[in-house]
Amino acid sequence: MALPLAFLGIIYLLVSYVGYLVLQSILTKRHNARRARELKCLDPPALPSTRILGIDHLKTALAADKNKEFPVELGRRQDQVGAPTFTYSTMGSTMIFTS
Repeated sequence: MALPLAFLGIIYLLVSYVGYLVLQSILTKRHNARRARELKCLDPPALPSTRILGIDHLKTALAADKNKEFPVELGRRQDQVGAPTFTYSTMGSTMIFTS
């Protein structure tokens, strides 16, 4: 009889922890969005992609790494966008790059 109660207690703790993490994530996103509006922050410019899912960014990064020119490639990307901070999408994820 004690084993099912212990098991239910563990399940309850896990569900509570996951709920806490979800709630914390939502509240943090709302807080950050509110602060960005207060400070009048703008989104950084985006690095244009010519292929679906940003595969061209991935291929050029892998080729530059293979040729040991990865920092040079990052400089080219920065020159292409014209800003030290920009966003780019690769494989469905949007990332922010700052040099």
